[in-house]
Amino acid sequence: MNKEKFKEALFAKDNSIISSIDIFSHEVSNDVEYFILANFFQSYLKGRDYIAKNFTQNLWKWISSDVNHLNQILLSDNSSLHVIFPRCPKSSNYYRIFSGENDGYLCERKFLTKSENIYRSILSGLGKHTYEQENWANEKGINNKSWIMSAKTKKYIASIKPQSLEVLKDKIFHFKYPKNIDRDANAVLKAVDDGISYPREDFGCPGCNVMDIDCDGEYLSYHFYEWLHHFNVKPEKFFSKEAYDMVSYKLPSYINKIKQIGPSLSCYSCKKMLVPNWTYAKKLGAKYNVTVFHCTDNNCTLFNNDYYLNHCLNFEYCDNLIDQRVNKNKCSNGLYVCNHDWSKKTGFYDETRGDCNSCCIEHSKTDKSSFQPKETSVLQF
Repeated sequence: MNKEKFKEALFAKDNSIISSIDIFSHEVSNDVEYFILANFFQSYLKGRDYIAKNFTQNLWKWISSDVNHLNQILLSDNSSLHVIFPRCPKSSNYYRIFSGENDGYLCERKFLTKSENIYRSILSGLGKHTYEQENWANEKGINNKSWIMSAKTKKYIASIKPQSLEVLKDKIFHFKYPKNIDRDANAVLKAVDDGISYPREDFGCPGCNVMDIDCDGEYLSYHFYEWLHHFNVKPEKFFSKEAYDMVSYKLPSYINKIKQIGPSLSCYSCKKMLVPNWTYAKKLGAKYNVTVFHCTDNNCTLFNNDYYLNHCLNFEYCDNLIDQRVNKNKCSNGLYVCNHDWSKKTGFYDETRGDCNSCCIEHSKTDKSSFQPKETSVLQF
């Protein structure tokens, strides 16, 4: 069955046809859009637990079966991947900084509930308020900034949404002091009121049209979120760690991580593709549930050698690939130390040079800026 006929069955919600598709057949496997749709909705029909336990394993089985399958994800152009997951230059900031405007990364627009949009809108407003406070302190020549609200306080304000001075005084320790009330109360109440009355809905990708759902019957051009809407698949909670929600609504983020790690999935000896070692897999369906890979060629000198591949935890500044074969040093907590050079990019930061040296949260250095990795390339073994 060709892809168009499959989409027709998908639109008609013909469960028997959807379930009968062989997702590893030649016709399905040679089209990343066809494979992802068939893989996901076959899993969906078998229940939430099946999506969580099988979708990513099927995806990696497909990727590792043929290097051309992986290249359909790595390629920026001429890939049907961008039909269901539109490319967006306004997506995640660090992808833009590292790889440029035309890097082919997928839009990671966050599909939040109304309450989550309100929470983040208030938090965003409070963050701006704190920045203004710092400017105010500088103008007044005040060096002691201990009065600036902590991140914990701002999160608590966004959570309880105080709408009166009485609630501020009663619930939030910061407002036990008259000087904080005089300086901060009105701005905080305004941030809460604005967040409730005019919540943002474009977190993760301002101005992108990925969230525009238009299920008008033109199903051949539906993107992934329109298919989810068509089947009434909704996230229970975006910030949950349920594998089901992650597979459904964080799949672009997962694929972007594959784009990052993909060029390193080559055995140093036989040059064949490394495959996941599921013995070390974390919670299935998680954003990065596979971090250990090995070569399965019996004739290879590196047969069954396990290699750790992950991204640098210095996500605010680096987020480069950590490859055990390159990053050989570990910190006292057992995590590999990032040894990549980084440079601050003109237009974002002042230009300097140095090393990342990040490893874990405890030892993380936050005075660095963005590392610029090599451009995503096609794998040729």
